[in-house]
Amino acid sequence: MWIFLNDAFLSIVADRHNDKLLVRARIAGDIERVFPSAAVIASPDADYAYRAWVARDTVADTLFWQAQSIAYPNFKNSVRENDRHDAYMQVWSDMNRYQQRNAAPSRPFSLFDDDDFDEDDGQPIVTRQAKKPARHVKRQAPTRRMVKA
Repeated sequence: MWIFLNDAFLSIVADRHNDKLLVRARIAGDIERVFPSAAVIASPDADYAYRAWVARDTVADTLFWQAQSIAYPNFKNSVRENDRHDAYMQVWSDMNRYQQRNAAPSRPFSLFDDDDFDEDDGQPIVTRQAKKPARHVKRQAPTRRMVKA
């Protein structure tokens, strides 16, 4: 799992050899900012240069409190470090392009009017009867040319 915080980027995965989670970072100090008591090991030649093994409960509790403490209305503007902000913007741009290439329609075809959807969750309100589907082909009364003799 990748975690983008405004002052740290972490990759958290299961360890193959024990029940702890392996918390990895690319930048010195990122792990310590989130897990101050973690014993961080530097591995400059590894994919992630810094790593620490942290108990699952500690990771879960810490991420819970990180989410609870969000006070910014815009994440990108909360990132103060210029290099980190630029790197995050690159990820944002890449994911935005991915979204554009794979975007689903905003709402699937429906027999309901727009006001037949709940404003909070966007789900159809099924207490009303759905409207009849519109006919796409206008029928004409038969003319002499259409009638075979």
